[in-house]
Amino acid sequence: MIDGYAGWEVIDRPKRRALTYWKGSNPVRLQVPILIDNFIEGTTIEPKCRMLEKMAGLTHDGDQPPTIQIHSNGVVPHDYEEANQNKWVIETLDWGDAIRNHAGNRVRQAATITFLLYTDATSLKRLGQRLGGGGIKLYVVKTSDKSLRTIAKKQLGDSKKWREIASLNGIRDPKAIFAGQRLRIPKKK
Repeated sequence: MIDGYAGWEVIDRPKRRALTYWKGSNPVRLQVPILIDNFIEGTTIEPKCRMLEKMAGLTHDGDQPPTIQIHSNGVVPHDYEEANQNKWVIETLDWGDAIRNHAGNRVRQAATITFLLYTDATSLKRLGQRLGGGGIKLYVVKTSDKSLRTIAKKQLGDSKKWREIASLNGIRDPKAIFAGQRLRIPKKK
């Protein structure tokens, strides 16, 4: 696993101790080295390489690349139950060294695949329903925003709703915001 752990960010403050701010964690990413190999047989692996490129979205027929089910056998930590049950997409496909046969076709190819945990439309819809059916909107913090209370008053019409914004963004201190920060805001009910 190369991502999906703690989502802490350090916020510099001139002439003061920096703040540690929880911004939430990124989606889980797995990086897997692979070797496609027909070296002993000397037969081409080009169809397998093209299939992998298609799975990565280089050539695909639909609106988006296909999703993949991974059976991790312990590669994904057991606490990450969602990662073991959900679908993945190939985020990056990095080709490594290759060996070619006399016809110039690859017979051995190293690669590294980065898988990204996929969130489907159904999950996003459930998130919107959990937030009151209206979904969420993104808000960029302005320099005039002094706290989540100020933002809640402007965006939701009630400064007491700052906790909804805090909960949605993993923020504990209503004053621990900074200009340019992107916040998820529940739409008004």
